Amino acid sequence: MNKLIILAVIFFSLSIISCSPTEGKDTKEKVLKLGDNSNIADGEYVSRHKNGKIYKTARYKNKKLDGVQEVYNKRGKLQNTINYVDGKREGESVVYHDNGQAYRITPYRDDKINGERKKFRRDGKLWSTQNFHQSLPENNLKEYTESGKLKSRPKFVINQIDNLKIDGSYRINLSVKGSYKKVKFFEGKLKDGKYFSKLDAFPVSNQKKNRASISIHLLPGHFMMKKYDFIAKITTHANNSIYIHRQVNIAIEN
Repeated sequence: MNKLIILAVIFFSLSIISCSPTEGKDTKEKVLKLGDNSNIADGEYVSRHKNGKIYKTARYKNKKLDGVQEVYNKRGKLQNTINYVDGKREGESVVYHDNGQAYRITPYRDDKINGERKKFRRDGKLWSTQNFHQSLPENNLKEYTESGKLKSRPKFVINQIDNLKIDGSYRINLSVKGSYKKVKFFEGKLKDGKYFSKLDAFPVSNQKKNRASISIHLLPGHFMMKKYDFIAKITTHANNSIYIHRQVNIAIEN
């Protein structure tokens, strides 16, 4: 009876909308988590949709997720699988298209994304690849057309406006050429020269368009020469992110 009560509380508290991934829209892995004081016993647990079909299976050992967890949609189609070892994601996690083809394969090690993540189209053709280290994305994203051709990388452009303002500010324009879902600009460098980390980059524009104009403030009466580092975070229509670093030298006598 206690086991049944625990199961009811766990699965009643989890209300996650089921949806199948479609091209250009990501579906995150759905994770069942327990409180620190849970008395759940070892074994396999199954929850169901209101229509009676299986929603989720999860396996536990020593009160921690251990083994493969599966999530199904209301029609009984497998949505994603995640493998756990001692409560941490380990190995490959797979998200599926509603036709059963793999959509995204993500490698985990010690609960972090490590290795090459791949995405596939509904027909099984490779859509994109990108490396990760400790869940930090590398700037080596590759996307492919439906015919299998590698897409060209976007161009990140920095234009200097040689016009010092009265308040001592100097304007520069940042822009990305091409059509993309979203673009954000940061001041900073890529970690180890290739990984994007929010700890090493600071937003310089809240605009989500392909261009931004920002101000750099200079000390009046001084010759100014300084290097500035900028990163363009470009979200593609396939819902991937490309990170491009550019450095610009600014030299002004005011």
